[in-house]
Parts: sequence; C-alpha cells; structure tokens
Amino acid sequence: MIAQGGGEFRNMHRCAGEWITLHSMRVFSDQLVNKYNFSIPEQDWTVPMNQFPTYPNSKALLFKE
Repeated sequence: MIAQGGGEFRNMHRCAGEWITLHSMRVFSDQLVNKYNFSIPEQDWTVPMNQFPTYPNSKALLFKE
C-alpha cells in the first residue's frame, strides 16, 4: 500500500495522514484476524467466465461465530 505517492517522506511527497492510516489498518487487521472466529459455510466456488467483474457465485460467505 502506498498512500498518495511513493516519494521520500523527508521531501514531503507522502500523504500527511499516512502514519495514522497505517496504524489504523494494523489495529483493524489484528482485531479481524486474532479476536474473531469465522466459519466458512458450504458454497458454490464456480466462477462464471461470461461476466465482468467475475467472482465466485456465492461471493465468499463468512459467518462470525
């Protein structure tokens, strides 16, 4: 992830909110991965190739336990 450009931070070519955004994403990801239990129900994973954008027929369902 590169927020609003990939230049050197010292040269002011980066997003002013980059650090808070990265911290927020780390906290959210940690909560999602380590604090919740999910189950994956039986699904239809076939992908139709005659539509765009294409995605599995069941659209990847998750249930929070």
